[in-house]
Amino acid sequence: MRIPDPLKRLDARILPPIAAVFARLGRGARRVRIVRIAAVVISLVVVLVAVYAAGRPGSRTYGPVGVVVKLGVPEGGSIPQYIADSKAQLDQLVASSAGAGKQTRYYALVSMSTYLTPAALATTLDGLDRLQITDTIMRVRSNQQTEIIQLPVTTVPDDVIQGMTKTAARKQIEVADDAELQKKVTGSTVTDRMQRAQYKQEEAIASLEASSYRALCPCVYAAVVYATPAVLGVLAARPEVRVVEARQLNFPGLAVFLPPFPDQKATAEPPPSSG
Repeated sequence: MRIPDPLKRLDARILPPIAAVFARLGRGARRVRIVRIAAVVISLVVVLVAVYAAGRPGSRTYGPVGVVVKLGVPEGGSIPQYIADSKAQLDQLVASSAGAGKQTRYYALVSMSTYLTPAALATTLDGLDRLQITDTIMRVRSNQQTEIIQLPVTTVPDDVIQGMTKTAARKQIEVADDAELQKKVTGSTVTDRMQRAQYKQEEAIASLEASSYRALCPCVYAAVVYATPAVLGVLAARPEVRVVEARQLNFPGLAVFLPPFPDQKATAEPPPSSG
């Protein structure tokens, strides 16, 4: 049985001083009584430390510091090239895993060819063996910069609906905040007018987002899934799917997902700034 490190450190701190005390004690009943008391105290401390050590959760593995894996298209990247490369990689995975007894499962960024409602997303992912969904990525379609939201999910469409409802409530609070900020800027300088216009525009965008998510909008344009190459190949062939990029991720929490917007065809770019 391996002795926990806390117990080793406890022995190193407690036992030498106790031994020194015993060496200074005389023989006889007094020493016996002290030894008995010390034994009880040490036993109690050891038990408490053991319980504490056993009850502590194991240390979580976060992966190498500074290592970030990116899936998708970085700003300024070529979308057609990304689609071609991802398709070629997935085809190779499907071919190499064909006929294998136990297939390895991969994480995959699934970029959609259009914006989907929660119900449409459920239909797109339906009927695929052992496919797990971990995240959806959504935004309200607009020519302004609406917030890109990565929503952790396990069930579709229920978790997506719940996430949209919560997002709508958060956006409604932003609407009220922006309206209040406009009232506080009462000056007539150029800076004041620009600031009021900025708050007004942000209020309009937040209002659009709130109403869209409340109505369970077609806003989902990507998903992160976990499945075998064979299943990913079937998913990639569905009409709602634009491309599937599969990766083996040792530390999924370090991954950054950059799916292209469905309405962008050439280069990955942000929409015009709301500023």
